Parts: sequence; structure tokens; C-alpha cells
Amino acid sequence: MKTSEIFHKVRQYLEHEKTVSELEDWIVPRLVPFASSAPASARELWGTVELGLAEMSEGQISEDEFRSLLEDFLRTRSVGTKATSNTG
Repeated sequence: MKTSEIFHKVRQYLEHEKTVSELEDWIVPRLVPFASSAPASARELWGTVELGLAEMSEGQISEDEFRSLLEDFLRTRSVGTKATSNTG
């Protein structure tokens, strides 16, 4: 998997091309292999997505707050969006 995939999937979600359920369905089965080999920026995004999904499922944040969290992450760490190396 290319590390840019996580950034692409999050962008699709933020642009309403994917639902939160589709994002979660994509991310969960890839967590362990991805987390062990991805660059730091991609791992940080992955962790932000996982934390946000957990907080949403517990009712601690709304989906709008989740979107804002991801938008803020991408805006402040835009250098990570250019990562294209293979992770496995």
C-alpha cells in the first residue's frame, strides 16, 4: 500500500465522496500492517482518524467536529500529503 492512500481516503471523505462508514471500513483492517511501516506523517493521520472515529462512536464529538479535526490535520501537515513510498 502507498502511504498516500490514507491521505487520499481522508480527502475523499472530506469532499463527501465517501461516508464515515466507508472510511472506517477501509481503515480498520489496514491498521496493524500500515502502522508498523508507514512514515510518521501517515501514522499521525491514521491515529487522528482512529481517535476521531472512537470519539464519534462514544458521542464525544459530532461528525462535523470529526471533519474539522481531519481538515485541520491536513492543513497543518500538508507536507505528508506528498508521501508516495510503498509500505509493503
